[in-house]
Amino acid sequence: MHLERAENELTCAACGAKQRCGPTQMMQRLSEIGMMKRNADPDLDLLQELLRSAAGRLICHACQGVGLTVTQISDDDQWDDVRQCERCRQPIPPERLEVFPDATRCATCQTSTEDGSDQEREFCEQCGSVMTIRTRRTAGPAAYEMKCPNCRR
Repeated sequence: MHLERAENELTCAACGAKQRCGPTQMMQRLSEIGMMKRNADPDLDLLQELLRSAAGRLICHACQGVGLTVTQISDDDQWDDVRQCERCRQPIPPERLEVFPDATRCATCQTSTEDGSDQEREFCEQCGSVMTIRTRRTAGPAAYEMKCPNCRR
């Protein structure tokens, strides 16, 4: 199987968002949850099996919900080459690309970047969950720390 041909469709149960996921996106998704750290050229079958086994831990880029379903796309189902947003991986509408031919983000992600609400997420090194900011209880001024909601690290 060629790397360019290996495609999966990730579907969020919470919001219904769908996105295409090729080998590069598979490695990025697995890296987000701490399952892919070093191998720059992994075996495609291993990548697909890791993605299927980690589907319940994957985070939806559209709604931040946890848990996606993975469906392998056959060669007949391959989508046309559509430019995806570099942040949420959703297709950038053709109308936006007509106006902004060099656009790398969809309008929603571009707006959140420009108004400062775009926050980078941190992930727990042990379980891969999204870290949250919590107030540390101290006698002095307020202190904040990153905590994992699952394993409490």
